[in-house]
Amino acid sequence: MLHALAAPFVCKGDNGKWQPNYSSLGGDVISSAMSNLYYPQSDRGASLVFEGFLISTAEREVNTTVQEFLRRKLTPSAKRNPE
Repeated sequence: MLHALAAPFVCKGDNGKWQPNYSSLGGDVISSAMSNLYYPQSDRGASLVFEGFLISTAEREVNTTVQEFLRRKLTPSAKRNPE
């Protein structure tokens, strides 16, 4: 469970060491900032960007948890990695 919840924040880099998950966090911030541009000038602001960032990150945590625990149950024919 901890691995699934940490996935949006840390990942293994090309060197095999754990590092911040810049692509996940950066992508969430950038997509929130871009979606902020669609609102009228009076409804824009940094608080909306960070609110969108938090929502996107929470969605990513739910997604990784579902992948970790439910995907195998929903797709029993999926190949299993030997551990």
